[in-house]
Amino acid sequence: MLLLLAGALSGQLGAALGTSVIPAIGVLGIVLMRYVVQACVHVPLSWRQLRATGWRQWRWGLLVAAPLLTMNTSIYMAFSHIGVGLSVTIELVGPIALAAITARTWPGWTGAGLALVGMVLVTGPTGSANAAGVFWAVVAATSWALYLTAARVAGQRLPGLTPSAMASLIGLAILIPANLAFNTATGLNGTVLVVALLAGLLSSALPYAFDMVALRRLPMNVASTLMSVHPVMAVMWGAIILGERLGPAELAGLVVITVANVLVVRAAARARTPKR
Repeated sequence: MLLLLAGALSGQLGAALGTSVIPAIGVLGIVLMRYVVQACVHVPLSWRQLRATGWRQWRWGLLVAAPLLTMNTSIYMAFSHIGVGLSVTIELVGPIALAAITARTWPGWTGAGLALVGMVLVTGPTGSANAAGVFWAVVAATSWALYLTAARVAGQRLPGLTPSAMASLIGLAILIPANLAFNTATGLNGTVLVVALLAGLLSSALPYAFDMVALRRLPMNVASTLMSVHPVMAVMWGAIILGERLGPAELAGLVVITVANVLVVRAAARARTPKR
């Protein structure tokens, strides 16, 4: 539990730092920097396991890589439109939906309904959200749910940080040519580079390592419950680093979505408890 909480604190700090340099290096640029740092940390730590892993086992790395790359790219697209706090709040709906589907109970569906109310509050006419930002945040939400599931499955089949190391290498194989082809940002300098590398350490290398370890040991309902701290961390770091401010309706929506998350995963936990 402490690992996931530390990952949320670190990850959202890194996300806010990364957002601050998007104007200089673009979305593809900051995502590439994150993957460079992740690979530099996770690959050496997993080198023996990677060398001993057969090609067929790389399918587990691909299973993690696909939703992870989609999540990282889409959430930064959302950040560039509607800010960190709102984006991560909407993104939380992914784990909520996953827990609601698992629960298959009235409390679970009630929680999902509350999540919908929360989304209306944060994306309504009184909020600062726009259609493009909401779209990318919803893509990130779907990818987050798929990533949690994939990381749990791959982590049970491969040792250590092997799945995340594989995912980082697969991501680099896609991001390097994508940046060369499509990234026209020219604002890279020493300061931007340091901030981008620090963002990669805080938002990729550390939290994804924590995820791999924690998801092997925690039930999915507990892990999903702890995801509710991400919007709180995002709003905090967005205010401190980026000067973002949320209105009353948006703050209320954040609270409603967080409560919905807790309600849904509690329902899922009760549904999994054997009856005597």
